[in-house]
Amino acid sequence: MPTGFETGILIETANQIALSHVADSPVAKVLTNWLIDTGLTSRLSAQGVQYGRTGVTGATWRRVRRALNKAERETGDQQPDLAQNNAMKLALHLDIDDVGRYIFAFSLRTALSPELASLVGKLGADARMPLERLLGCILEYPTGQILEALDHKSSLMQSGLVTLEEAGFPGGYFPAVPGILAHAIRISLGGLPHVLKNLFSEHRGTRLDWTDFEHLGDTADLASRLLAGAVEQKTRGVNILVTGPAGCGKTEFCKTLAEHVDARLYHVPRSGFGFGQITSQERIECLRLDQRVVAREKPALMLFDDIEDLPSAGEAAQAFADQMVMWSQVKMSLNGLLESNPVPTLWTCGDPDIYPQSFLSRFSLVVEMYEPGERARIRMWKKLAGLNELSLDDATCAELARSHPVPPALADNALRVAAMAGGGVREVRLTLRSLGRAMRLDGDNARCAAHDLPTFSLDLINTDVDLQRLTKRLTSGQVSQGVSFCLSGPPGSGKSACARYLAEKMGLPVIQKRASDLLSKWVGSSERNIAAAFEEARRQNAFLIFDEADSFLAPREQAGRSWEVTQVNEMLTWMESHPLPFACTTNLSERMDSAALRRFTFKVEFRPLTPAQLDDAFIRFFEQAPPDDLPQLDNLTPGDLAVVRRRADVLGITDRSELFHELEREMAAKQGKELRIGFRRPGGR
Repeated sequence: MPTGFETGILIETANQIALSHVADSPVAKVLTNWLIDTGLTSRLSAQGVQYGRTGVTGATWRRVRRALNKAERETGDQQPDLAQNNAMKLALHLDIDDVGRYIFAFSLRTALSPELASLVGKLGADARMPLERLLGCILEYPTGQILEALDHKSSLMQSGLVTLEEAGFPGGYFPAVPGILAHAIRISLGGLPHVLKNLFSEHRGTRLDWTDFEHLGDTADLASRLLAGAVEQKTRGVNILVTGPAGCGKTEFCKTLAEHVDARLYHVPRSGFGFGQITSQERIECLRLDQRVVAREKPALMLFDDIEDLPSAGEAAQAFADQMVMWSQVKMSLNGLLESNPVPTLWTCGDPDIYPQSFLSRFSLVVEMYEPGERARIRMWKKLAGLNELSLDDATCAELARSHPVPPALADNALRVAAMAGGGVREVRLTLRSLGRAMRLDGDNARCAAHDLPTFSLDLINTDVDLQRLTKRLTSGQVSQGVSFCLSGPPGSGKSACARYLAEKMGLPVIQKRASDLLSKWVGSSERNIAAAFEEARRQNAFLIFDEADSFLAPREQAGRSWEVTQVNEMLTWMESHPLPFACTTNLSERMDSAALRRFTFKVEFRPLTPAQLDDAFIRFFEQAPPDDLPQLDNLTPGDLAVVRRRADVLGITDRSELFHELEREMAAKQGKELRIGFRRPGGR
């Protein structure tokens, strides 16, 4: 039921319309039927109503006017309700002129009152009454002033308080107030401050500081200087897009960036405080309104989180025509905002590829969030452990940083879960594993140390290159770091471990990529992944390792598809220009493109252990003297001994003859042979 004030508005609106129109008009017919349907006047009923050619008869129209006059006298002057007071205060706060304020108040009432919305809709659709004439008639302003107030450059329309929506008939428009704004005005008991609080909120404080994002380098520094200049000079149309996968810290970076430039950060809501999810268009209109309000706060920034919640052109094109219209409206609104927003705005997005370049080109700057290097991750773990009041020593934080290269949000969540559960590092790992499986992230990357195996040693590596001499030269500081390695040999011979060893000696963090990290079923994606890997290594000043390189460096002359050629070409281009060391490992170097092989600075062949190395490895892995027959096993690698050591631990095998038998089985399995069944002479010294 309408409130007393709202009933008064309805009757007054109807009376103003009746006074401005004659009986023989479509408006008179629409108004008469509407009054009968709503029952606003007790003296008017369907009985006795007579219709003319286009409107109603004179007698009926006189009855309508008498009924409206009586109803207006009975209603009397009503005190403005909460919504009216809040609407006028908000319009005054935004410096909207008199005409604009009353248009806004009427549009708001239309949004809140089904009866008034019905009347406005019928007057437009059935009576073809233009919006400016309707508003002029009701508000008693000349049509010219109404048109000026509805112009897109007016203070009212620029504020975002009111938009004009198509009314469903040619040339017809309907005054609309965004649903979230109407709801905020209707429920805000605390007046204007409460209205503003419901429309947007301020981000206060951050758990990180600017040094936690130093791995972003010059781009982050440029973003801070750009925002500082835009705030100081009050520059319009400054927008920064922050991209990166879920949990990488986009929102936290925005909060830290605002704090770094000493500005308040306000964010646009996704839902309407009990009002449910708001539409894409309403979110944009809310941003436009927030921009106008926040512009009065200096210095200030806006945050529009997760723009992928808005429809993309691709999604709309695959759907129905009405969604194409929706995307078109969203695009026009966004483009207008990006060109003229008075408050510098930060936008976050997981995947910018879903939007067209014409849209992305309107941003002033793009900041790509990526995984911090190992040193930065160690600092992150230490800081977050302290913030979550979880006691972790430096060695544990360093180990977590190496074995769990997760984004800050996941690390913070795992530490918080462990602290609430009264646990420690075990609970941290369990949480990370569960999230990692769900998010398709790498789990625990801990390697041999987790099995208490011997650490890597060059003494157990058999290659055709003097690795001791090579390591000494690489760490001397007298040679360029732009070297590349093709490390080939049988599985378990130490190729990847050797590359990590070289990186450690050179004081560089490691970025390791498998073939599955690079290869994609989508055309062009493999090339982008290869380029991204080199770019990531360059940003982090890291040693890049590609495992299973033969998977994406196959000979081009044998390629059956064009993309197999382009991914090799992409790799060759980066190999020639990359300024840092990188290594490719392969078990099958003969299956690699010859041009790629020629470009490696070092081609290192890894071989099975020599007899002397095999004796040494047996002592290191099993802590006892080797059997006499051990040199007969001439095709074993350190990885084979590591596998047998783990199997022996599970089965409780300690006898060296049994260990020899297990090693023999391991070598036979590698060569695709079956062991003879029967008795055998155990080896022994």
